[in-house]
Amino acid sequence: MELFIESPRRAREREEWKRRAGTARQAAISDCMDLDEPNMHASTGDDAAAALKGHVGRRGFAWSRSGRDGAYSESTETDSYASCAADAYRAELAYDKKRVFHSKLGHALRLLALVVAVPLAVIAVFVASYALTFILNGASPEEVMLALQGLFANGRDVLANAFAS
Repeated sequence: MELFIESPRRAREREEWKRRAGTARQAAISDCMDLDEPNMHASTGDDAAAALKGHVGRRGFAWSRSGRDGAYSESTETDSYASCAADAYRAELAYDKKRVFHSKLGHALRLLALVVAVPLAVIAVFVASYALTFILNGASPEEVMLALQGLFANGRDVLANAFAS
């Protein structure tokens, strides 16, 4: 049984997705390009501009002939694109650092809440069970309040003795 048979509909969807991704990539590249810069390869009449003027070869390299011996030098046209990409990457790294920091802060706050909440919950359950024991044994509300006041007074004395030593 063939599990990975691609239907014609799925093939069209995949091709459409690839086309959209390519269009989005081209839009991102065009956003990185600074179209307001003057054309560096335009001839202005001086030797420097003539030396910069060259032919674009494969892989986006501009080859220019300079000097008397006719040596060709290689310069990439993607230097400006690389700086734009580096800026975008720097922004992504900053975002990721911030996200990791907030994640760690959230974990630390959650741990602190557990450290505080668990003992408080244990104390609350103990006090409730202590009061319910008195109520089930038939104590009046005044007797329950006196018992709870005695419990809190004993607890205060225990804590005072613990921190005094």
